[in-house]
Amino acid sequence: MKELKVNKTTEGEIDELLTRGVSAIFPSKEELKKLLMSGKKLTVYLGADPTGSDLHLGHSKNFILLEKFRKLGHTAIVLFGDFTAMLGDPTDKNATRVALTTTEVVNNMRTWKKQLSPIVNFSTFKNRSRVVKNSAWLSKLSFGDVIK
Repeated sequence: MKELKVNKTTEGEIDELLTRGVSAIFPSKEELKKLLMSGKKLTVYLGADPTGSDLHLGHSKNFILLEKFRKLGHTAIVLFGDFTAMLGDPTDKNATRVALTTTEVVNNMRTWKKQLSPIVNFSTFKNRSRVVKNSAWLSKLSFGDVIK
């Protein structure tokens, strides 16, 4: 199988991607820069549980960064935590996040995608951002699998 390559990206484009609005890169900025300069096509994803119907301005920076990776030719994935949104979250020290119904989660994902459309390109035929739902693999687990 041949290694996929992206469009030739300049060092300046990569430097801007790795510094503008970025506070930390793991394992290091130098390692990621080296990988990006190699021309290897990366898969980059951003995941969030659609627990409410509206995104806020704080979400935008992360999605703008995801879109920058897509524009440089990398695969961009928006990962919706639909399964985990339906379970709720008991880890908050002050309150438990309420479990949502399937209908609520589907409606939230629909409005999120609409809200993200001006920032993230879901419609371009070539190299559009993809939406993936974590229910695709988590819903197949048994309760025993989850506990393990």
